[in-house]
Amino acid sequence: MHTDSRSPTHSSLVPDNTGVSSPPREFQNHSVASATRRVLTVRTNAHLELINLTEQVQGVLGDVGVREGLVLVSSLHTTLALMVNEWQEALLEDIRAMLGSVIPEGREYRHNDPRYSDCDRKNAHSHLQATLLGHSL
Repeated sequence: MHTDSRSPTHSSLVPDNTGVSSPPREFQNHSVASATRRVLTVRTNAHLELINLTEQVQGVLGDVGVREGLVLVSSLHTTLALMVNEWQEALLEDIRAMLGSVIPEGREYRHNDPRYSDCDRKNAHSHLQATLLGHSL
């Protein structure tokens, strides 16, 4: 996502009659704060996929009429991670390589070992890679 160059900045604050600085009138929002929740479903076909969610998130904002505010994107699954970065193929390959070298799929992990875990998916590397990137933005 990009930032709007029309957003108020620190230098655009103007003092009111109390001496306290506030945004210029055109940036003041007199509407009541509200919240909405939407669930995006993402289907994957491989152990490691990088999927650009920008358009889906922007679509939700457009659907609910949000013009300014905050967005929280959070994963509902423990092996899905979220990140903000450039969508450039060489960088995406570097990210895949980094995740695979720091936490490789073929290594022995307790989560994959029936002596320590009841999980039979052999996906410890997916859980661990997700912890590197985080689950919410």
